[in-house]
Amino acid sequence: MGLRCVWLLFLVIGGNLLPAQDTLSQRIHTATRLDSKLAIKVDADLSDDAWQSAAIATDFVQFEPYPGEPASYNSEVKIIYDDEALYVGALLLDPEPDKILRQLSVRDDRDNTSWFGVTIDPYRQTQLGFAFIVSAAGVQQDILLTSQGEDANWNAVWDSAVKITDEGWVVEMKIPYSAIRFPDQPVQEWGIQFAREIRRYRESTFWNPVLPTVNGFLTQFGKLEGIKDITPPLRLQFTPFVIGYYDRANSPGIDPVGDAYYSGGMDVKYGINDAFTLDMTLIPDFGQARSDNNVLNLSPFEVFLEEQRQFFTEGVELFDKGGIFFSRRIGGAPINRRAAQSSLDTLETIIDNPTITRLYNASKVSGRTNGGLGIGVLNAVSAATNATIEQADGQLREVETSPLTNYNVIVLDQNLRANSSVTFSNTNVWRRGDTYDANVSSLGWDIKDKDQRYGVFGNYTLSQQYGDFDQRGARYSLGLSKISGNVTGEMGYYVETDTYDHNDLGFLRANNERQAYMQVNYNDFTPKWDKLQRWRYFLGSRYQSLYAPNKFTGMELQAGTFYLFQSRDAFGMDISVSPTRAYDYFEPRTADFSERVADRPFAAFTAFISSDYRKVFALDARYSRVNFHNSERYQETIRIAPRIRFSDRLFTTLSTTYTRRNRRPGYVNKVFAGPALQDLAGRVLVGERMRDQIESILNLEYIFTDVMSITGRIRHYWDRVQYQQFGWLNQDGFLDEIDYQGLDESDNPVYDRNINLFNVDVVYTWRFAPGSDIIAVWKNSISKVNDEYDRNYLDNIAALGEGNQFDSFSVRLIYFLDYLYLQRRG
Repeated sequence: MGLRCVWLLFLVIGGNLLPAQDTLSQRIHTATRLDSKLAIKVDADLSDDAWQSAAIATDFVQFEPYPGEPASYNSEVKIIYDDEALYVGALLLDPEPDKILRQLSVRDDRDNTSWFGVTIDPYRQTQLGFAFIVSAAGVQQDILLTSQGEDANWNAVWDSAVKITDEGWVVEMKIPYSAIRFPDQPVQEWGIQFAREIRRYRESTFWNPVLPTVNGFLTQFGKLEGIKDITPPLRLQFTPFVIGYYDRANSPGIDPVGDAYYSGGMDVKYGINDAFTLDMTLIPDFGQARSDNNVLNLSPFEVFLEEQRQFFTEGVELFDKGGIFFSRRIGGAPINRRAAQSSLDTLETIIDNPTITRLYNASKVSGRTNGGLGIGVLNAVSAATNATIEQADGQLREVETSPLTNYNVIVLDQNLRANSSVTFSNTNVWRRGDTYDANVSSLGWDIKDKDQRYGVFGNYTLSQQYGDFDQRGARYSLGLSKISGNVTGEMGYYVETDTYDHNDLGFLRANNERQAYMQVNYNDFTPKWDKLQRWRYFLGSRYQSLYAPNKFTGMELQAGTFYLFQSRDAFGMDISVSPTRAYDYFEPRTADFSERVADRPFAAFTAFISSDYRKVFALDARYSRVNFHNSERYQETIRIAPRIRFSDRLFTTLSTTYTRRNRRPGYVNKVFAGPALQDLAGRVLVGERMRDQIESILNLEYIFTDVMSITGRIRHYWDRVQYQQFGWLNQDGFLDEIDYQGLDESDNPVYDRNINLFNVDVVYTWRFAPGSDIIAVWKNSISKVNDEYDRNYLDNIAALGEGNQFDSFSVRLIYFLDYLYLQRRG
């Protein structure tokens, strides 16, 4: 059966399995204005007179485990408002209040606890929701919900209280209007959703029913009426900070060097109007950001490292939509850092060569008009960066490794009917001087039918670089999807030309690729056999080739399944098969893609389990194996991740992942080989290697109260590479073995590696006032490169004390100031 027939068949079957749309009835709740003679104290006591006349939202409906069934226990929610804030009161009935799970956690995290939340969509455009959640332990969480998913890095300042009673538990919230955005009009009609989880049953319920077979969470909200004559407040908030550091470097054989210093700065949030917000960070300092998960990189591609800086992780949903923005480029590594090394004369030494550029400031404006046009503008400026070189006579000179640079991002995202959208994105990098500039523009579309069953999506992106060289490239894609029902899936095709490059302000591992793919999923959300809660099957395929020259690189067939039991234990497995040889044209590092490394047909298997997180001890485990046909080559990975909850205050997780790659072929740099090998121009030297990697991450958290915690993260990464055979790459992509052992004149391995990286991040946080924190951080890093390549894992850990060590101690004081509060105090 052809691909077209398969696609049409699953569209027809899936359409018949989709529930009727009339089940998506919208509930309406009415807010009550607070009597001016009454006042509310946020103390989780709903007996105040102010609450007595408010309408009640009740009859919550299960999302899981039994979609569409009534909630096990009743919930009653009331909303009242005044000119300053929205107040939410919830009575969450539970006949066994002593069994309510209420594990403490850090802010913005939910562990083993029951919780209640309210989400507001003030513009009713199903594109943006403000979620405010509080756990039964009193811990707050705020989330920005978009059509792309959740932004848990978004933070707001609001008030809440919880209380366990004989009837269950009570939540009271005060959400200032300055924490959200809403239209400036006399009568408000907002999208609204109330949610609750009874953790010991793992039962999640919603006031307005949410169906798992219907696409989109924001599309399934109720409506809040009754709010009149409120005005969007002046949203002007300042968060000044001061921070002090003490850094200490300790290397073997060298006296420790310490340095103390301090800095300060401020973040500003200003509401330009009811819909748009300006965020600025002035004299930013990101020294307390979590340590990166650095690794040994033997591939031809850049390693992706997650953004850790809060300014660039919070409220960036619009900027991420075009897929061409990667914020770590801002204030990242100097673009010409190697210029210092290449400029050295005889007897010159590099004294200092910074690894990051200094960020002067950054600002962003984002919001959405009443007509559904989302606008985002981000600008940042980084300073020129210089390396310092000591000359033979002791004089110092500087070499510029990065010029003064301006980064700019513009996004226009227009909502269309049926939760559809069209998005234009542009990134621009301007560098002072002769270093080239870059510009990338992208147009994307995501069109859905009115019943939210099917979609068409795609994009066209143009990249341009200007300077000593001019380069232009394109990326384009088109896809079809079925997005609702028990049967879902998509098929698509995309291309990146050989000159496409958005890496100046984006992240792209490699260009010059074509891919066609298809995946079909079957989901069943109805519990069966008193054991199984839901399950999923999927089938997929992928075909890949180079763009120029148009050469086949590989194809793959996949199948998998996932089972979630009512015990909340889960199991799944995936199988992948490549029935033909695959070819890697990037590994040989030839600019014209004339060489390739071949992979034999392979079969891959993965299985994983996850036990119930409600228990004191839980376990996640994964095993995968890849075998290559008629070859000694294989790859095997084992991951074990236990979770232990010692009490409602002390919690720990440990993740250990072991990977072995045997007989994996890889490019070998001839520069480090003997002269005889270097002289063979045009031949690519390749080595087969055994590579063992172990990464262990221990997370510890002790929660004193709902506003005070201490957390620790310890990571050890070990990577040992031992070459087994060397050879020249032949026309078929395999090795022609040669009599070369990869040894220097002293019979020491030239290419083997034994790397240890160790990091500790300990963070103490105390929120002593709304939005205001004292944060103390200790960061420790150790790097050790061993030349004893037969050392085992434990011996490598024991040798960490011989490595280069760096410690950083810092204390930051952040104080939140709201102009409206200061004005009332005045």
